[in-house]
Amino acid sequence: NSAAMLPNTFKCACAAGWRGAACDVLGLGIVDVTQLGYRNASDPTWGGTVIQHGGAWHLFTAGKKPTDGPVIGSTTTRAVRAVSITGPSGPYRFAQVLGSTPPGRLGAGGIGLRVDVHRTPNGSLAMFTVGSLDNKWGLVALVSPVGDPAGPWLPSMLYRIRLNASARWDCGQLNDATASIGADGALLVAYRTQFNCAGQPLERVGLLHSPHWATGPLTKLTTDATAPLFGNLNSNEDPYLWRSARGVHMLLHTQAGANGKGWPD
Repeated sequence: NSAAMLPNTFKCACAAGWRGAACDVLGLGIVDVTQLGYRNASDPTWGGTVIQHGGAWHLFTAGKKPTDGPVIGSTTTRAVRAVSITGPSGPYRFAQVLGSTPPGRLGAGGIGLRVDVHRTPNGSLAMFTVGSLDNKWGLVALVSPVGDPAGPWLPSMLYRIRLNASARWDCGQLNDATASIGADGALLVAYRTQFNCAGQPLERVGLLHSPHWATGPLTKLTTDATAPLFGNLNSNEDPYLWRSARGVHMLLHTQAGANGKGWPD
């Protein structure tokens, strides 16, 4: 449970990380602007997850190097690992660009703008991203079987993307995947769709589920019949999943909906 009732007060004592009268508000810390977690001016980053291993903290993030032209849509994106020896808040120092073993299986154009790494129930590390594997595009898992953040990372295709312009809200697209793995190995994946699918200038959030993170199969929980999370007319992006004793939680960026009104994150 996230909260316990204080004796004779009828007030909740919130577990670490939560606040509010019902312990339902995420208790965010204050960022120390003099000690940012990770900054690499030559290699901008996007998203990231932290894994503790061997007395250090390892940040996995997508690194973007702009090519000629606009930054958005003109980048080569890679998975970057940075290391902190002082704690999860950093500072982090660049360690390596991660690749598949054997090399060359991931597409030369890079991966999606998100890498999400999790410790699995058997102690392996699994990195989830969207990219090209063996000339097929989809949700890819790269697994470090021994649980070492340095790898080797063995890739597999979990869910192949097949574009479908007639789909009502996702057009068969899948971007910015984030994952949660249960104690039983079940996998939940949240993703955003492509902007302007089905003529709507929106991005929506969908869900995939598998009874096991390694063996699959992954199936859609959100379909044309169910509609996306939060409905067809709301625009959301950049979901992030994590798990606690309370269950599975999601943070995301909520944008203006079809009615032109916006909401905070």
